[in-house]
Amino acid sequence: GDSVASLIVSNLSSLQAEALQSLRVLSCFGVQIPLSMIELLTGSACVPRGGMESYLPGLVEGGVVEMAGPSVLFSHDLIQQHVYENVPVEERRRLHLDIG
Repeated sequence: GDSVASLIVSNLSSLQAEALQSLRVLSCFGVQIPLSMIELLTGSACVPRGGMESYLPGLVEGGVVEMAGPSVLFSHDLIQQHVYENVPVEERRRLHLDIG
């Protein structure tokens, strides 16, 4: 599965800025994120205008995340790790404050 993950990771650079930003926000919550949390974040300074929901279908299509009932799931923990490691520390802190 690692080769699939690395392929997806290499495709991340071609994502829209907003889709990538949504992904960064998601990665701060680990591998599985409840949709209720995603809705709560709409309006946060870290989230693209209009919320993250509008970018989820594209991310699902790209194989980056999956919809699992009431949650969004990174399709591979390596992808979540990779995205999270690329989130600036400042931004992580701000996110956790916004959620706090």
